[in-house]
Order: sequence, then C-alpha cells, then structure tokens
Amino acid sequence: MSSALLGGLSGGRASAGDTGRPPASAADPSGETMPVGDLDGWRQVFTDDFTTNVRLGKFPAKVADKWDAYQAPTKDTFGHGTYSPDKVVSVSHGVLNEYIHAENGVFMVAALLPKVPGTPRQGQMYGRYAIRFKTDRIEGYKVAWLLWPDSRRWPRDGEIDFPERNLVSDSVFGFVHHQGARHGSDQASASEPYDSSSWHTAVIEWSPDLVTFALDGVPIDRVTERVPKTPMHWVIQTETTLTSTLPPATAAGNIQIDWVAAWQYDPAAVATPDVTPVTDPTDARDNIVVNQTRYRVLRS
Repeated sequence: MSSALLGGLSGGRASAGDTGRPPASAADPSGETMPVGDLDGWRQVFTDDFTTNVRLGKFPAKVADKWDAYQAPTKDTFGHGTYSPDKVVSVSHGVLNEYIHAENGVFMVAALLPKVPGTPRQGQMYGRYAIRFKTDRIEGYKVAWLLWPDSRRWPRDGEIDFPERNLVSDSVFGFVHHQGARHGSDQASASEPYDSSSWHTAVIEWSPDLVTFALDGVPIDRVTERVPKTPMHWVIQTETTLTSTLPPATAAGNIQIDWVAAWQYDPAAVATPDVTPVTDPTDARDNIVVNQTRYRVLRS
C-alpha cells in the first residue's frame, strides 16, 4: 500500500538510521548479524534468525510459537494472488525463503505474521521493526511489508508500509496512511533507488507523532503529521501487483529473509552494553578490533 518517510534524528530515542546491529560475521547468510538487545528508547521483544529448518508445507505450523500466516483461499490485495504458505514458504541454512510462482493458474503469494508480543493480534502501540532481505526480479509481483491496524478500520486508523516495491522496479517506496484518513490516497510517501542484486536492511521506527524509515542504515525521510495512533501488527506481505494485468504464468523467483527483529517503544530503555569485542572480517583493517555498534539517545 502506501505511507511516508524519515530523514532526521528522532528526539529522545535512536534514529531510524541507527541499525543497532553488530558487525557482519562469515556465519551470517547475508553478511550482517541479527541485532540482539535493547536500544536507547526501544526494548527488544521479538527476533528470529531462522535457525529452525522448515520444509515446504510445514510453515507456519512447525514454528507456530513465533509465526502465523494468511492461508488459502484468502486472496491478496488486488485479488489475483492466493496466500499459499504451504506452497511458498520454507526455511533452511538460516534463511526463510518464499518461492513466488504460479501453479495451475493460481498465483501463489505469502503474508507472514510475526507473533510480536503485545495485543491479541500480535500488535503494539508504536514500535521499531527491522528486516534483512533480498528479492529476485519477478514480473507481476511486489512486496508490501507493513504495519496494519489491529482494528482493521482502514483507512481511518492508518497504515505504515516499508519496504514497498514492485519486484522489477529500481526504486523502493515507503508510505504512511494518515490517522483519520477518509480515502487510501490520504498519505505521505517517499522513494529511494534500489539494487535488487544485493541484500538490504529496512527499518521502520514508529513513535508518538513520528514515523521514520531507513534502508541500510541511511534515513530516507520522516513523517510527523497525523501519524497513526492505534495498535498495529506487522504483516510481511508479498503479493501480486496492484494492476488489472495478471502476472506472467511463467514468472517465478525467490524472496529471501535472513532475520527479523522488533522492539517496543519504551523511552526508559537503554542500549544493551557491548560485552565482547568483535573483529569485522569485511573490514579491510582486519587486524583492528571493531566494537559492536550502539547508539545513544539524541534529544532535540
């Protein structure tokens, strides 16, 4: 769907440009370690590094303590795709994979629901959400990874989308549908160039009167007007594009996710201190110890 973006630092908390992640390790499939621990202004409540293998047909049942998913015959936003986690989602070698494809005229997509502690719908009022991912170029499909209102009252209660991207596009988008909206186009939006050949980390920070987005640690923009203020839950949705044209029957490819992490907004939270120095094998100065990166509160 749609929303809006960041740019500056969040007063009284870490900014969206702060990744809160340790340096890369050769053991990480994407080359970037999952962030573990609190950040200034954010208390970590959910992580998944995908260490449990799940064969096709067993998601989300095998990892039901952490995941749910929309099930067939539920249709996607435009109605061309069918949510089919049993035909799409598997986990191996530390990566969750979505194999997006068509079978017998059915366009198979997925919408994954992390069980973030909070409301009965796994939602929370404000939060920080990070995901490490890589996408193939797949004609006729898109990602729209979003925060959706627990109330299901849309567009009145808003929506926050990032990243959102047609999978053959060279840009990635972020959108904030405003609180109190009367139509879907009542939103703020921004875009950033996107390289589909690389892994990326996308971060949403949603706090009182502020939404920020960052891609690979770089702020994109910030939204401060009519920010949603009702509980929302995270939906990692991959679907068909929002057009009347069907995807090509032969279009197929993979969406890979290395890790996901979520934090609850908590002004009293303090960044988890570094314990063990880590040498970054990707750093040309491989004889220098690089401490795990952390961020301090910046106050306006």
